[in-house]
Amino acid sequence: MEIVRTKHEQWLEVGIAGRLNAQWADSLDRELADAVRDGSRRIYLEMSGITFLSSAGIRILLKYRKELASLQGSLLILSPSENVANVLTLSGLLDLFVAERPEDERPGREAAAAGGAGDGEVVLDGGGITVFSPFPGAVMSLRTVGDPRQLEEGKFLESSRVRLPSDAIAVGIGGFGDDFTDCREQFGEFMSLGGSAITLPAESGHTPDFLTQAGDFVPGVQALYAVVCQGIFARFFTFGADSADDPIPFSRLAATALSICTADCIALAMIAETDGLVGASLLRSPTFSDDAPLFAFPGVRDRLALTSEPQWPGSLALVCGIALQGEDPRLDPFVRPLGDGALSGHFHAAALSYRALPEGVLELAPTVAGLMQTRNLLGMAHLLNDTRPITGIGESRFLRGAVWCGPAKMGEVRP
Repeated sequence: MEIVRTKHEQWLEVGIAGRLNAQWADSLDRELADAVRDGSRRIYLEMSGITFLSSAGIRILLKYRKELASLQGSLLILSPSENVANVLTLSGLLDLFVAERPEDERPGREAAAAGGAGDGEVVLDGGGITVFSPFPGAVMSLRTVGDPRQLEEGKFLESSRVRLPSDAIAVGIGGFGDDFTDCREQFGEFMSLGGSAITLPAESGHTPDFLTQAGDFVPGVQALYAVVCQGIFARFFTFGADSADDPIPFSRLAATALSICTADCIALAMIAETDGLVGASLLRSPTFSDDAPLFAFPGVRDRLALTSEPQWPGSLALVCGIALQGEDPRLDPFVRPLGDGALSGHFHAAALSYRALPEGVLELAPTVAGLMQTRNLLGMAHLLNDTRPITGIGESRFLRGAVWCGPAKMGEVRP
């Protein structure tokens, strides 16, 4: 069977010819999976050259019709051959699939139909973004918990209970449990966004765990320290790299979000396909001290894990945290450099098995909840820019995704 892709302005044409039977159904399955992963949401199959269509082929058609419908897209058939038309008619599917060839639409029409008109296209070095401003005047409330400077010495003696409702994002060191004693051996990185809290217990063998808001239940953690932002995101944007061979560095996305929000400090949540995450995670709870600083060599190798190469490429990453331009004495202990210049931040990321995202403006809480219920949780890390001489591997990079961001100020919230 022959398969040829033709990209149009607002849709993708996939021409197929030959026998669409059990032998070749998997080839079409892979081709359509790649197209969806590349961002195509409106796919038309040109099937004038199909000489035979079996039930295995119909199964693939129904599979991607359902998947694309869940992404606010469609799978339709152009110019079916006589054999295809007969099989679809007898199966009662002809009217469901067959359509006229569409005309190319002007740019922006499909985005407007999917989620409202955007603010316009914004140029991004190495990619492009479309920005929406659902709540342009919103400011999120920011607060800190604990003192991260105690981490190096491992002198933590208490924790604070932090509730994490669906309108909050948070990052820090914490654990699931009733109190400090209950969590003492488990304290590790945690993150929360959209009502889902994820932890990486230090004694778990790097197996993450999570709690998701449901009904009256609101997840929470015992935090040694944390940054918590709560409120409404002012901006939303989608982005895509120009080439799969040149994914976008995370620092560039964070700097773009700061610029869009015209703020010195922002809260940011992101769901995106990653080319690989670069980060670190604790191997031991920081409540146990052996009188050696956490980052002292050589003991640090037993206390902290650093990625030796980008992890979980091709996965869907949940990312959240704060980005800061310049200095703020209240936040400086909580942030680390993200890239060149004065850009700093504190971000954690969880990797999930891949699933394509719908187009248009997305709501964070239901999107995250749906992913946590259906995807496998692969891993988690504190994101960093690894600039070590010789062995440094740079920073996390992303191919395409959705970003929620907005100004964040200490103690202030404005809808």
